[in-house]
Amino acid sequence: MFNAAPSSWIPGYTSDGTHITIPIASIPPLVAGDADAATGDVRKVVYALCAMLAASWQTEGTGNQPGKMTISSGQALNGPSNTITANYQFSFNLTPSSLGVTPES
Repeated sequence: MFNAAPSSWIPGYTSDGTHITIPIASIPPLVAGDADAATGDVRKVVYALCAMLAASWQTEGTGNQPGKMTISSGQALNGPSNTITANYQFSFNLTPSSLGVTPES
């Protein structure tokens, strides 16, 4: 059964009502230097968050995934440049009047 609690999908997730906290160790392959607010690399932060959420999606399995949100991912090898392109797609059902996420029930 789907558990909507952020802490069930993001290890170490906490919230104090004003700020959310996610330990860097919960977002591999992110390291402290990449996440530094002044000198880090936002691309590495976004990539690591997407990869972690996609992995959580897969780990949950179809019986525990939400019905009104999907996450898909893929990779493609770019031979001449010897790089890999990673793609992530997040889809959400939204309520038109508020643009809020549609409840599962």
